[in-house]
Amino acid sequence: MIIDHDAHEGTRKIQPENIPEEMKGLNQWVNWARIWSEKKAKFSKPPMKANGRNASSTDPKDWTTLEQSLAALGREGAYFDNARKRHRVTLDGIGLAGLGRTPYTGIDLDGCIDPATGEINPAARKIVETFDSYTEVSPSGVGLRIFIEAEKPPIWCANKAGETEIEVYDKGRFLTVTGHHLEGTPRGIEARQDALNAFMVEHAPRRVAGTARPPKAEYKGPEGYVLDLERFLDEFGVAVLKQARDATSERAYNIVCPWAHEHTGGDTSGTRVGQFPSGATWFKCHHGHCDGRGWEHFREELDPEAYRKTTITVGGRKLSDEEQTARKVERAAEAWEDCAELARTPNLTAAFADTLKRSGVAGESKQIQLLYLSINSRHLDMPVSIAVKGPSSGGKSHLVERVVAGFPESAVYALTSMSEKALIYLDEDMRHRFLVMYEASGMEGDMQTYLIRSLLSEGCIRYQTAESTSKGVVPRLLEMEGPTGLMVTTTRNQLHPENETRLTSIYVTDTRDQTKAILRALAEEDREEVSLEEWKTLQTWIEGGPTAVSVPFGKVLAEMVPPVATRLRRDFGTVLRLVKSHALLHRASRDTDDKGRIISTLEDYAVVHDLVADLVSEGVGGSVRETVKEAVRVVAALTGAEDVETVGIKKIADKLQLDRSTAQR
Repeated sequence: MIIDHDAHEGTRKIQPENIPEEMKGLNQWVNWARIWSEKKAKFSKPPMKANGRNASSTDPKDWTTLEQSLAALGREGAYFDNARKRHRVTLDGIGLAGLGRTPYTGIDLDGCIDPATGEINPAARKIVETFDSYTEVSPSGVGLRIFIEAEKPPIWCANKAGETEIEVYDKGRFLTVTGHHLEGTPRGIEARQDALNAFMVEHAPRRVAGTARPPKAEYKGPEGYVLDLERFLDEFGVAVLKQARDATSERAYNIVCPWAHEHTGGDTSGTRVGQFPSGATWFKCHHGHCDGRGWEHFREELDPEAYRKTTITVGGRKLSDEEQTARKVERAAEAWEDCAELARTPNLTAAFADTLKRSGVAGESKQIQLLYLSINSRHLDMPVSIAVKGPSSGGKSHLVERVVAGFPESAVYALTSMSEKALIYLDEDMRHRFLVMYEASGMEGDMQTYLIRSLLSEGCIRYQTAESTSKGVVPRLLEMEGPTGLMVTTTRNQLHPENETRLTSIYVTDTRDQTKAILRALAEEDREEVSLEEWKTLQTWIEGGPTAVSVPFGKVLAEMVPPVATRLRRDFGTVLRLVKSHALLHRASRDTDDKGRIISTLEDYAVVHDLVADLVSEGVGGSVRETVKEAVRVVAALTGAEDVETVGIKKIADKLQLDRSTAQR
């Protein structure tokens, strides 16, 4: 089956003599204009009236006869897009509107014709033969459209995963018509209900193959929340006309479209919103001006900022604590079967560091263990926040990324930069979760610094503001619920002083030996394939069980720590939380007290002491990093040898055999 491509090229060469007689007598014809869409990188074909103005594919007032549509071909007109931008156009083709008022269904086979040879691919040929009804070549010359008499089962509308992209339409839009009849197919529209029923099952997208109902859209809102659709519509003053019938939805309503002023004659019919049983919401307007607009556009039009909080605090129904706990317990029970052996490992942080080493991460064992314990502390009432410091290209971000890969998405939310007030408008559930910022330069603004400080101190953010609404300026409390931890990477030795003391700083190793180890790791070609799925499962198990931890020896430790610096007030609390995090991580091998709390042991303290002793000592000025000591010794040697009081960075770097930026740190 081969098409003469040259005979079909272009958009105005309509062959009306080939259009089925059943269609010719319908007064449901429109024209269309070819308009280039930058966003979609292809031509769109919006419906147009014969007079050269915008038309609606669902409004009979805009339709006309086939004769008048044919007579209008080539006529100049003006098309106004959704942004009310005017486009000068030419009426390039004709189409059949109001398909839902006819007994017909259209099947599109896109891109099935080779433009060079005109040959139809085998998959499309088989579909054409199956339906054996009137078929024509599309305006592009590389697709086919089959018209049949049948009612489309409500299973799916498009499947673009196969050799041929398939779309099936029976209402809600107009279909272009060319009259470029495909030789070998009937001249009339045949009744093919049984064939369509079988086709819809055979060619359904994999996720719904064989089902009798359409797929339920997955709810994308914050975990633990379901949007209260009625309250949402009321909150933003949407005019609800009546309840609508929709077999696939839990609830649906006919509403006045927020873009009704763009509709021809201001028509307020043909617009619906609804909600699936899963909680997912949808919006559909059958007017041509709203073609392509969905729920995302609908809610942004109503109030782009308020909606981000509506899903959480204004229009949402939060699941009860009992419901959320039940869900976590259920998931944890399933996870235990897959992580029981790992959960009983004596030193899990060391085991995780070893896993990353086998995957290609060179050195940094202490840093890896501390980062893991930090993110694991998200389960506590106050997480341990971390600043990872080091020179540019020192591997900070890579190290954090590899550790984060061992946690499920519910544990971490990562950003590279954000606007001044992004945190208070964040449409994410951040409770018991870590915010990871790659490069602290992305949070330098005064407002960002303030919000970060609130997050570090309180574990959450509460921000009072005022906003303009249809009822005037009203106060509004914006809130990001916590507790939420923070992990940032930075090339700076010191962050904002108010935030620096609220973070535990760890440093990537920047020695020559570490650089050599990284080079060797990069050169390794036979690296072991390592999966971190078991570690993610371990976190799912931890989430579903008790997370309260007791440190019975805490008071003894408090007496043993000399009060030499004010900062120790925070650092000591950090050490205790890390001990709790380590005990929680090893919950499978720890006892509980009479209050149900996990009892931490001296073993937990010993591991944490080994990881943070130097960091705490350096923080209070009690010690200095070994790399700094080495630099001081070099400076002393150079100044003594040259009998000078100062020495340049270049000489220090040369002596240390390091680059300038590393030596300067």
